[in-house]
Amino acid sequence: ANLERKALDYYDSLPASLRNADTERHRAMAEARLALIIAKQGDKAEAQEIAAKALGTFEQLRRQGDQSEENVYGSGIALQTEWWNSPGRATAQRGIDLLKPAFMSPQCSNRVRLLYAEFLDYLSHGQDPEQGVQTAEEALAVEASAGASDWSNLTAVCAYADTADSEAREWMGVGRLDNAKRLEEQTLSYAQKIL
Repeated sequence: ANLERKALDYYDSLPASLRNADTERHRAMAEARLALIIAKQGDKAEAQEIAAKALGTFEQLRRQGDQSEENVYGSGIALQTEWWNSPGRATAQRGIDLLKPAFMSPQCSNRVRLLYAEFLDYLSHGQDPEQGVQTAEEALAVEASAGASDWSNLTAVCAYADTADSEAREWMGVGRLDNAKRLEEQTLSYAQKIL
């Protein structure tokens, strides 16, 4: 959190002559990251206030023509704060809807792919088990394409293991213990390899 606060201090101290859309986007990204850190630390009110500021800046920049991946990604990070503060299908769906156009682009970065998959995983938690399995499967496919399948991206491997664990719970909800066991064994195998 301290590093993000220092980044905010830096952007706040810039003279007006050096401020532009890029510096505003970078400042909003620092806010989004700080908000998520604070949310995970448990201060929901401060986290939500900071996330709302970041989202407002990103939305204003989009209205001014900023369609950059950083804008979309930063907005997604700020929406993660909302989900951490109050998990629910609506916030997960907002994240999916926001990130999907960037995800569909052939130039999509792995960070956007993984954030998109994370929102799919979030959504699977609030769905009925059968639908949750399908949504988790979609997230697993995204994570595999981001480097989990060939172990070229350990962040993707970790995300894959987390989503597989979620899907295993969904399989238990529909009474398919065989599928749940298979996924849990795969998750354990991944965790052991990572460690």
